[in-house]
Amino acid sequence: MKPSGQELRSFARFLRKIGIEEWEPVRATVDVVISEVYAQNTKELFSPVYHSFLACRQAGLHVRYLWERDLEKETNQMLIIPGIGGYLTHSWQLIVQKIQDGATLYLGVGRNQFSPLFNSLFGVEVEGWELLGQDLVARRTEGICDELMPEEISLPAGQSLLCINPKGAQAEFIASERPALLHYRFGKGHTWLLAYPMEASLAQLSSQELVEHPLHRIYRAIATSDGSQIPVWSTDPRVEVGVWKHPDRRWLVIAVNHTPVSVTTCLMSVKRWGSIVPCIGDKVPRVLDENRLELSLGPCEVVGLIYEVR
Repeated sequence: MKPSGQELRSFARFLRKIGIEEWEPVRATVDVVISEVYAQNTKELFSPVYHSFLACRQAGLHVRYLWERDLEKETNQMLIIPGIGGYLTHSWQLIVQKIQDGATLYLGVGRNQFSPLFNSLFGVEVEGWELLGQDLVARRTEGICDELMPEEISLPAGQSLLCINPKGAQAEFIASERPALLHYRFGKGHTWLLAYPMEASLAQLSSQELVEHPLHRIYRAIATSDGSQIPVWSTDPRVEVGVWKHPDRRWLVIAVNHTPVSVTTCLMSVKRWGSIVPCIGDKVPRVLDENRLELSLGPCEVVGLIYEVR
């Protein structure tokens, strides 16, 4: 392995060579809002936070963690509450105001989340919890994100489903006549409620099952419905992707394998891949189709590509 100083000098020369100041970063950033209770109970609450991070990375979203005490500051357009609770009433009030002003909120259910504002914020009436004794499949209805959403989501037994009566909310997914994912227009913004603790349940999956799980497609669909640009993303959350665009229609993609093992991933693009030139390393990905590239990265490897949009 080369000394880190040599790697940094090489990367600095690369940035000077391409004139990085002419390239504009393209990044969709979401705020994952963390309650103060998380710091007191990290062991129990770590799983939903961690798995929401993995789903965000698979979706091509960059994550900023935001403590609830910082909600008074400027936030990103999309907020995520990943199945943890204990938020203060004042925090809910701040969230409500941000949604009224045009932000988007996604909430994956968990314990101790309910407040007097919950029903009105999500356009529902909560009736209680139902422990699932058998696996259910939630299927997509006709909603606002049909092209991007998965057709179905598995709801494994052993977790509790929040029983909801929609009061203005639209059920985007239904499992055996029970609403599973709901969308509601609130003020100038939108709220999304997943009635099953999906983020926490992902802890039971293997690495390959995590890669194949469709939660990231829900995250991406919600983010893009809100206007976020996600031009390129990796299907494997172990590989982080950064994207920059140039005025001459060239795009720069830098993929980083954050693990000490080799990883093969697909780089997905909303636009058709054009001519591809390696710019960090000499690897040329395999073209699977006009929107998919297969890229293999060694342990902790960084690969850079410049391509033209067709």
